[in-house]
Amino acid sequence: MISTTVPARPAARPRRSRGGRVLLVLVLLLGVVGVVFAGLVGLPRIDRPSPVDAVLVLGPSDDRLEDAEELMAEQDGAALVVSLPEPFDESPATVDFCEADHDHPVHCIHPEPSTTQGEAQAFAALAAEEGWESVGVLTHRSHLTRAGILVGRCFDGEIQQWRTTEDYGTRMWIYRLVYEAGAWVKMGLTPGCEDELGWWPDYVPGP
Repeated sequence: MISTTVPARPAARPRRSRGGRVLLVLVLLLGVVGVVFAGLVGLPRIDRPSPVDAVLVLGPSDDRLEDAEELMAEQDGAALVVSLPEPFDESPATVDFCEADHDHPVHCIHPEPSTTQGEAQAFAALAAEEGWESVGVLTHRSHLTRAGILVGRCFDGEIQQWRTTEDYGTRMWIYRLVYEAGAWVKMGLTPGCEDELGWWPDYVPGP
């Protein structure tokens, strides 16, 4: 009797499910979005200061006033615009600054709502009254890209982006990344200068 041995078939490789492939693509996309977002927040465009009609200090302004005054010393005839959102008791240094006398024009604006968009709206209205055609926007680097976009939606003139010297620790950077993520979503949902989300909270102070 002749016996034949049938060779064993190699074990089939497990097929990757369609759901697994979709999940992988989503993870990769989220990774790309995360890298781009981190770049926008952590590595914004920062301009070399040059003469402008106004310097806009976005709130909270207490820790930014010294930087603003140093920039104003290099300006010739520019006005300083300082954001002082409510509640005022959270910005005592800014309140004192707004009440003091200065060697250059100082305008303190009270944005409503107390958001970057509200600041952009208040500044644009003041700029129209004063005839300003250029502005240097001063804020922390994590806020700079979004701030430049929002001011640009309301103000047609030249916009320079200037960073403060504020030094954030790890905890504050984590807070800023989370806060900015939500703020960028809101900015995408409100594409115009006057567009608002009535249910969106105003500025939430950091830790």
